[in-house]
Amino acid sequence: MMESAVLQIMPKPGMTVNQIAERLSQHTPAIWGNVLSDRIEWVLRTVEPADDTVLVSAIGSLASNTENVKPSDSSPHPS
Repeated sequence: MMESAVLQIMPKPGMTVNQIAERLSQHTPAIWGNVLSDRIEWVLRTVEPADDTVLVSAIGSLASNTENVKPSDSSPHPS
């Protein structure tokens, strides 16, 4: 049996595994992983080393997504 590392992504509260999979599929290039009931995972021996930065960038874009964050209203209002 060939050994390999597995990268797993679990949804943050308020998100589902399917929402994460959908966002990753819309990334350029599209990112596809094994969608399980509670996580998405990648067997890293199936990811080309040249694609590591693409995968990290796509996952990072999930972490920096602020769609569920309500901005504070601290800007001055016009009189």
